[in-house]
Amino acid sequence: MDVLGRTVPDLASPLIALSAEGQSPYVARPWLQQFATGAVARFRPAVKGVVQWKLLVANSRGETVATFDGKGDPPKEITWDGRTKTGAPVTPGLTYSYVFEAHDRAGNKRNFVGQGFTVSAYRLDTPAGPVLVLSGRDLSSADAGAAGYGPSMKYGSKEASPMFLEVASWLNQSPKVREPVRVAVTARTLDQASMLANRAVSALSGRVIGDPGRIQAVTEVAADAPEGGTLRIGMVK
Repeated sequence: MDVLGRTVPDLASPLIALSAEGQSPYVARPWLQQFATGAVARFRPAVKGVVQWKLLVANSRGETVATFDGKGDPPKEITWDGRTKTGAPVTPGLTYSYVFEAHDRAGNKRNFVGQGFTVSAYRLDTPAGPVLVLSGRDLSSADAGAAGYGPSMKYGSKEASPMFLEVASWLNQSPKVREPVRVAVTARTLDQASMLANRAVSALSGRVIGDPGRIQAVTEVAADAPEGGTLRIGMVK
């Protein structure tokens, strides 16, 4: 008893060490649902008697970004997860169009041109962790309705957009919480890209687990970028 009484058992340190790496099964701020998951677009071709079909999705520059094809009658619904043919996330804020091609048994070809559509903010799950993509228009819309989120929207003296709060929540859920975080911004001008990048880094630095220095910003200027710019945020190796 004399030997045991010389030291006091430390029950807190092992628990803290375990919780530092363990991931909670609950998503922080579950009321934030600004980012869509799963399909970013759904197509429902009501065509019968087809032996071969193809669906082409093109961007505003006329470039094909996704292709679906098959034999026989097409499925009732074709879903697109927002990935291009190379696997990269598609840019939100731009207008996309699609064409459905159908070949019948007689060899006739029919083309059905659909209405243009836009892609809103969405989240992709990748081996490196979650990737969240949004446009400046999504950010402005979320900020306009931020008053309903209450005092938790503030961090110190800085206002936090609900978009960035949700981004931080998903990044903190990733098991790779020590990996660098890249904020890739594309805008029409360098000033606009820098402003978006600085705002994102400032909002995430105090909310993402780990050293704030691991948040890296990369800017790109593109004349055909969506109005307001776009942001792609995710882990990098």
